[in-house]
Amino acid sequence: ADARAAATQAAQADVAQAVAALQSARAVFERERRNLLAQAESGLIRLALAIATRVCKRLLADPGPVARANARALLDVVARDHPVELRVHPDDLTHLTDLAESVARPSELVALVPDPEVPRGGCVLRTGESTAVASVAEQLERIAAALCVDGAREDAS
Repeated sequence: ADARAAATQAAQADVAQAVAALQSARAVFERERRNLLAQAESGLIRLALAIATRVCKRLLADPGPVARANARALLDVVARDHPVELRVHPDDLTHLTDLAESVARPSELVALVPDPEVPRGGCVLRTGESTAVASVAEQLERIAAALCVDGAREDAS
């Protein structure tokens, strides 16, 4: 009877040791699985941003419509009766000549200023002490920041 009890105790100890080893292995497996998923997610985000950068570069092959869309977006957030200065790349200026009318603003309140420092397709809106920038590179930076990915995109300029 004593031998049987000792054998049962030994078997229970072996089972407890096996259960502890399995629990430890499961914890390691779960930790590694979470790490792999996080790495895969980060890689997918980086890939998506790289694709977005390339698509945006293709859109900038004809940056006039992009400049127009960026200018409209900036003008939409400023009071309609407030004078603004809209700085754009000189080559994009021809796409913006009727911009004031298209956003229902008196044209004398929208000063279009050619500025070679502004990237093609981008624009800088100044009103009083405030400045707002809309460019493809800036928008990609905001997307990357929102996704909490540092350095995840190529240079879009």
